Amino acid sequence: MKLLSLKANKSSFHTVTFNVDRPTYILGRQATPEELQRGKTYNGVGKSLIIRLVHFCLGTEPIVEFEKKLPGWEFELTFEIAGQQFSSVRSTDAQKAILLNGQELSLTQFRKALEEKVFAFPPGLSLTFRSLIPRFIRSSKASYNEAEKFIGEEREYYQLLNNAFLLGLDPEIIKKKRDLRKEEEETRKLKGNFDSDPILHDFYAGDRDAAIELQDLEDKIRNLEKSLAKFDVADDYHKIRTESDRLSGQIRDLENRAVLLRNAIENIEISIKARPDLPKDKVLAIYEEAKFHFGDQVRKSIDEIVAFHVSLLANRKKRLVDQKARLKKDIVKAEEQRRDAGIALNESLKYLNTHRALDEFVQLTNLCSDLNSKAQKLRDYQQLMKQYSSKLQELGVSIKQENIKAQDYLDTQADLISKNLSLFRSFSKEFYKDKPSGISIKNNEGDNQLRYSIETKIQDDASDGINEVKIFCFDMTLLQARHGHTVDFIFHDSRLFSNMDPRQRETLFRLAYSNTVGKGLQYIASVNQDQLDSFREHLSDDEYKKLVGDNIALELTDESPETKLLGIEIDMDYDR
Repeated sequence: MKLLSLKANKSSFHTVTFNVDRPTYILGRQATPEELQRGKTYNGVGKSLIIRLVHFCLGTEPIVEFEKKLPGWEFELTFEIAGQQFSSVRSTDAQKAILLNGQELSLTQFRKALEEKVFAFPPGLSLTFRSLIPRFIRSSKASYNEAEKFIGEEREYYQLLNNAFLLGLDPEIIKKKRDLRKEEEETRKLKGNFDSDPILHDFYAGDRDAAIELQDLEDKIRNLEKSLAKFDVADDYHKIRTESDRLSGQIRDLENRAVLLRNAIENIEISIKARPDLPKDKVLAIYEEAKFHFGDQVRKSIDEIVAFHVSLLANRKKRLVDQKARLKKDIVKAEEQRRDAGIALNESLKYLNTHRALDEFVQLTNLCSDLNSKAQKLRDYQQLMKQYSSKLQELGVSIKQENIKAQDYLDTQADLISKNLSLFRSFSKEFYKDKPSGISIKNNEGDNQLRYSIETKIQDDASDGINEVKIFCFDMTLLQARHGHTVDFIFHDSRLFSNMDPRQRETLFRLAYSNTVGKGLQYIASVNQDQLDSFREHLSDDEYKKLVGDNIALELTDESPETKLLGIEIDMDYDR
């Protein structure tokens, strides 16, 4: 796959035509270089935007800033794959579709079409056109931080999977460890979920033995089931229970009445025994007093008064005797009623003792069901704990076996690894002849999902510029190793050259030239004028013209909006 041109539907846009048989440089130049010292830079002329637009035409996710800031724009990227020319056209207004050679495709269809033409990897892996193409077009500032990291927020597993594939390593082995580790993590998580179960929580919190608890529950269940088997439900249980309560109340009332009647009889007997006879001398005294007050009006004799008093007492005694007789009859009746009620109550209680209510039966049944549910959870717990423990042991064995297989695989691929390392070293030695360098690929047996540890190394790689050299060497290695891809270009942003010293820059441009001319490969880069000026003095005019001057495809300046890539003044944050 080679890039041919980048166009737009606006006449103000500066078309980019890529060289196919030599390097291509997009130069960012300052119209008044003397102003550079006063804070002006080469940023904003559109060099990095070209990279973003190439990605845009190669099916990246929609870019909101393009839709907002560039309405009505269409960009067209022409490229070549295996000698066949293709054109992809994408509008900023309808970013979910791309025209590929005039045929409208969804983003998914477009990516799949290019994936089948450019990359060859086995199915079932998380490898895609969009995950692999950034290895050849580093697009953001974050992708220039580490040689092995091409996408800013890419997870370590996917970084390893994509890089290993382009180094020729079997991605299935990488996927196998991840699958085993994920299964192990999920099993541990499921095993740990029992901690949150309200029934099983006590066993964890109190360090209780589930087997003992289960035995205790089973004993309780057996006893309940025996009781339920003997349970005789009475349909009229509540009616008889109500009648029993009524009889009990009646008996209490009758007993209270009998007590009251006996107390009344005792009072009558006391009244009968009492002798309220009035002495005769007392009567005489009363008479004399009455005679004094009433004179002749009091004519009754003492004998008449006494006779009247005696008659009054006789009548009172007869009345008390009659009342006592009636009370005795009432006591007998109350006792008979109490006896009858007691007999009826005893019969009811006997019935209730041998029969029980339906709601009580239901209550006991629910209790038994609840205990059975708890017991079953404990049984499930015991069974699942055995299964999880066995599963974890099996996974542990499988992981160890995979560790051995992975190391054996690396041993069998020693020639492949050596070729990659030699290719990387062939580039790095051009920069640093005396610094040990290479690509380290080690079997990762750690408790993680990463099968291998892949790292580019150049001694003293913490020094300024060495990281950028590693990036160039690694990218050229992936390009020329040609494992599983037909990509024939690398596209770098000018930030790659920022921290390099002039000698490193000169070496890079020499390598870019020697590794493209006559090799069928493209090296494309945006570059600032001062970066070129920094090493120009080390080259003759002819050398500079051959390595750089003849390969400048486009110059962009800050002189005016018209001299910038879009030909208009616009402020965009398309990395958001």
